[in-house]
Amino acid sequence: MKPNRSPATLGAVCLVVIVVTLLLAPGAWAGSKYRMLYKFTGGADGSQPTAGVILDGAGNLYGTTYYGGKIGGNWCGTNGCGVVYKLDRKGKETVLYTFTYVEGSALPYAGLIRDSAGTLYGTTKEGGSSYGSVFKLDKAGKFTLLYQFCSLSNCVDGWWPIGGLLRDSAGNLYGTTYYGGDNDWGVVFKLDPTAAETVLYSFSQEDGGGGYPYAGVLRDAAGNFYGTTAVFGGVFELDTSGTVTWLYGFSGFPAPTRFYAGVIRDAAGNVYGTSYEGGDMNCAQYGCGMVFELSPNGDGTWTETPLHSFTGQADGAYPTAGLIFDKKGNLYGTTQLGGASGYGVVFELTPSKNGQWTEKVLHAFNDHPGGEPVAGLVFDQAGHLYGTTQGDGTTTFGSVFKITP
Repeated sequence: MKPNRSPATLGAVCLVVIVVTLLLAPGAWAGSKYRMLYKFTGGADGSQPTAGVILDGAGNLYGTTYYGGKIGGNWCGTNGCGVVYKLDRKGKETVLYTFTYVEGSALPYAGLIRDSAGTLYGTTKEGGSSYGSVFKLDKAGKFTLLYQFCSLSNCVDGWWPIGGLLRDSAGNLYGTTYYGGDNDWGVVFKLDPTAAETVLYSFSQEDGGGGYPYAGVLRDAAGNFYGTTAVFGGVFELDTSGTVTWLYGFSGFPAPTRFYAGVIRDAAGNVYGTSYEGGDMNCAQYGCGMVFELSPNGDGTWTETPLHSFTGQADGAYPTAGLIFDKKGNLYGTTQLGGASGYGVVFELTPSKNGQWTEKVLHAFNDHPGGEPVAGLVFDQAGHLYGTTQGDGTTTFGSVFKITP
């Protein structure tokens, strides 16, 4: 059984079968080098990572898998409840923690963050008597359940935290839940160092930008948060007073909609992200997704500029992950589908002086050792890219890869 991982499941999106008719032109990823670092087996080592990886100063990688771990004998049955893993520079995996559901945590959909002491923090979608949790795992392997959402009778605090966390210098953790809150449209939450939760905002159908935040939030130096919603999607700013301003709200196709990834900002305050649908209308009636920029106009309004519309062919389709910048201002990301074989791509977008952006496919995935990258990328200090694929859950169970652009 595949994880409840695709936007098609949570957002009731009907995916179409993509028939790739356009092959990549010769040299489309010339100069880039792909290397598989680890292939998950679907057993105790983990299965189907839906999150990306993070790095420590020594070059070790850390991540989660949605399934795998202890197979059988627990609530997750033959799938397993997921693991936290570490890969060293040689590609050797160490399972740091195996979820079993009974401890109150299971099925980690999002990735990890790491503090200066090496402690890892993350979320799970389910566990115990709750609908999700926040946990930490120290360097000694001690697991601590920090918070459980929704005790089945009261969900105003949120439930299903499937986005990642961020942590401030005071040790507060911030994130989102897909459901719950005052209107059951999801929340933005804060956990203080004592693990006391505060709901910073509850989304509603009436607030102009939709709800059901799928990704985590970004925080600027002034303490304002930026994020996206997945249903009747929008891009929002949540200020320190708890007021939401919609930088972009759903306005119909072919405009971007169904935002499953978070956003990033540049030094000028422009916001960049991906939408799962929208753009050119090549993939059924809703589009194959796009990369966009939102620029402030100085009067409180924002201008949306499409940077690339995916066609569902060689350039990719349906991006579910966010973007990262390199030092030159180029953007990098992944698409879940599309590419030469239909199993997703890693792409680079390069700006030109005339304001146009050019896409370059760095790698197109095949089914083996596993395609469909639904998570984003991370750079190391040398400029190498790292990411994950989730596989199909039947014959392939995901992988960790490295790309030299």
